[in-house]
Amino acid sequence: MKERKNTPLFLIEQAQVISNFSKLRQDYSSILIASGLLELSQHLFKEGVQEEGAFSNLLASLEHLEKEGARRRVFWSFLIRNFEIMGWGLRLHSCEKCGKNFAEKNCLFDIIQGSGLCEHCGQVSAHTLLVPSNLSSWLCDPQSSCNFTSHEEALLQELLEKHYQHHLHMMPDWNRFLRVV
Repeated sequence: MKERKNTPLFLIEQAQVISNFSKLRQDYSSILIASGLLELSQHLFKEGVQEEGAFSNLLASLEHLEKEGARRRVFWSFLIRNFEIMGWGLRLHSCEKCGKNFAEKNCLFDIIQGSGLCEHCGQVSAHTLLVPSNLSSWLCDPQSSCNFTSHEEALLQELLEKHYQHHLHMMPDWNRFLRVV
């Protein structure tokens, strides 16, 4: 690679394919999710902005799709990890106010603060969502396996959409990547 004169672009003189993701490319649902990962990367990490770990997260997520096939969990895990990379991580291990651990307990997620509150410290409002214990546990470790109910996944999607909207001031359209999965 060499730098081009009078431009911030580089000229790639030689490249080698490490993986062509042949299995991923044979499954339409996996292609849709991969498209979503790429589009999210483009929205979250603008050209010229360098975020440590963003490319590694994208590559790891594509490798998971290659290995496991189309899984919504890959999409959600990718998004949550990117929030962490950008400094918008979801803080759901313990109550933001009193420090009480949420182990196997429901919590309230404060969309504005990006953190959890126990039922004693928080109250249901327009900017909080009640998160069931199964979901809050997975949000703390999104690489773990999960068996969401359709209700829990709808709540997860709502929580992540509102968190995304709060930080980027735009409503995401993720359903087009997830509709056939």
